[in-house]
Amino acid sequence: MINRILKKLFKKQAFLLIITLLTIRGFEFLTRAYIANKLGPEVNGQIQLFDTYINLIILFAIFGMNTSVLKFVSESNIRSTQKVIFNKIISLTLIFSFGISITLYLLSYVIPYDKWLIGSLRLMLLVIPLFSLTYFSQGIIVHYLLARELVNFSSIYKLILGSFFSLFLLIGALSYGFKGYYLSYFIYGAISSLIIIIFLIKKEEIKLNEVYNFIKKPKSLFREKYFSFAIPSFASNATSLIISNLDVLVISYVLRDTVSVGIFSAAVLVSRGVLIIPMGYMQAQFAKINKQLINDRNHIFKIYYKQFKKMSVLMLPISLVIIISSEFIIKYAFGLEYMDASLILKLLIISTLIQSIGMIGGNILLALGNVKANLILNLLRGIIGLFLLLYFTNILGLKGSAIANILGALLFLISQIIFLVYIQKINNRKIV
Repeated sequence: MINRILKKLFKKQAFLLIITLLTIRGFEFLTRAYIANKLGPEVNGQIQLFDTYINLIILFAIFGMNTSVLKFVSESNIRSTQKVIFNKIISLTLIFSFGISITLYLLSYVIPYDKWLIGSLRLMLLVIPLFSLTYFSQGIIVHYLLARELVNFSSIYKLILGSFFSLFLLIGALSYGFKGYYLSYFIYGAISSLIIIIFLIKKEEIKLNEVYNFIKKPKSLFREKYFSFAIPSFASNATSLIISNLDVLVISYVLRDTVSVGIFSAAVLVSRGVLIIPMGYMQAQFAKINKQLINDRNHIFKIYYKQFKKMSVLMLPISLVIIISSEFIIKYAFGLEYMDASLILKLLIISTLIQSIGMIGGNILLALGNVKANLILNLLRGIIGLFLLLYFTNILGLKGSAIANILGALLFLISQIIFLVYIQKINNRKIV
């Protein structure tokens, strides 16, 4: 039975995407671990806070349009229609990304925060509109490639961008510390984004005249279904990303110590590296799940169970190996200064395993077009998660933050399953 599941699991495209994401994350892990080891927990904590805010800003700039690309392009088999959808969504993304960048740039002069962080974020806001299109994990372009089921091309795209990105950050950080890190982020983002956009313009995937015409008529653009679909999707994604970074933000607020942030971030780096495996698998499976549910919405749990078996075979062995070898990983990857992170890592891997199962239900709800359900579930998870983090971090410190992660992920998964049962019952009643 396991052999059959493995054969289905590792079909060429899904397998290639997982391997690509693992390679990127592996290279990223090695470079960031090396940076953390050489520069110490305090600078590592600064880098982690910078990354957290940048990811949140990019998410707000994209405004859920990556999900709209994935949903609507995958539903069309006509190339000309796919291109029109793609260019309309690029237009909407540019409107939002420029708006967000300008607003945050002005606010940065009145927000009372650490100067080292505000200065670095202010510089990055200049390239956020470009990043919203090309960012290799969240950007519009990579989701467009996945929607067209060009998984191989998407994998190469991610591999090249991700590898060079990590290399730039490594050179910058080791040369000039935190300042070198964010300057490398800025330079690489600007250059790589321009090259990709020019390439797609030459290939006539991006049509500047169409984009310009769409932007000139923003009112009609906002009436499109892509925008209405993106609103709850953005809120859901934003809530999800805030939740995934909530622990770092709460630790920074409660403990007020970048060293603690740096130690916790070491465990987070490993656990998020593991999380990229189920994330890559579910990205590769989305178009297939979407088509299955278009034809048959009455067997949600049949699809869920198949994906659950594959996910379990994929994630259980990996999770057990990391739990057993957590001390070894932390000691040799980050150094003795980070040994407190070994227990944190064991707890976070349990949370990661639960989250990987939750991705199945998230993909099914997205394919059903029920983005509001994901939003409601993520909002509940965020509110409950915040209280859990504040409570347990105050009492148990870093260990408490990790325990709060487990409880939050578990409550989210249970709520998600209950919601899917409710949807299945409604679909069954419609048949009767």
